[in-house]
Amino acid sequence: MILTTVSGVRIDVESFVNCRYGYDVRCEVVCEECCLNLPEPANAMIRTNDSRVYPICHDWSERFPEAYDTEFAEWINATKEGRVDGPTAFDGLLGQITATAASKARDTQTIVNIEIPPTSDFYK
Repeated sequence: MILTTVSGVRIDVESFVNCRYGYDVRCEVVCEECCLNLPEPANAMIRTNDSRVYPICHDWSERFPEAYDTEFAEWINATKEGRVDGPTAFDGLLGQITATAASKARDTQTIVNIEIPPTSDFYK
């Protein structure tokens, strides 16, 4: 998927959700004067059967356990304090609008603009 922001920034998103070789999360930000990459988890190289193997994680729980624990702790602490943190109903609406546009773009193989309609006070 290629996204273009209102200011003209281009974002290339690739997603492969059914890969069968493991939990492989990568991110590369390409800038005018440098590239930034999400680091790979530290795993020992294994030499076996005429190969060099670098194991990758099986699922999210091996790669991001601290993030998962932090997310739950923040939710619990906010609940204890009577607050609601994190995504809002408006964030959910924007996600749904974006997903609908992405599906239409895929199905029609065309560029689809994402238009945010006027919303009720519920989303503010």
